Amino acid sequence: MPIAKPSVPALPPAEQPTPRKLPRHMHRRGRMLYFKRKIPGDVAHGFPEHRGQVWVSLGTEHIEPAKVMLAVEATEFELRVAELRRQNALRRASSLAEQAGC
Repeated sequence: MPIAKPSVPALPPAEQPTPRKLPRHMHRRGRMLYFKRKIPGDVAHGFPEHRGQVWVSLGTEHIEPAKVMLAVEATEFELRVAELRRQNALRRASSLAEQAGC
């Protein structure tokens, strides 16, 4: 009596190679790479030229040089947000001091 072989499912057709995952805040539009960040609501007034998001071209379609530019853009963005938040805090402190009669 022959031994029955278990059926093996057919392998799926070869798929396209999956693209490498891009670093956080790096996005691709067509072939070009971009820095993209959502603007925090408390500092949106400091980004009047943008609508909710900042998109900045990294000037290349190649990932390695784009990583360098991404670090630059991310740092500039964070510094701008920090400065806007500092200004907001100073305004609030000044307003509270005026209300308290200081």
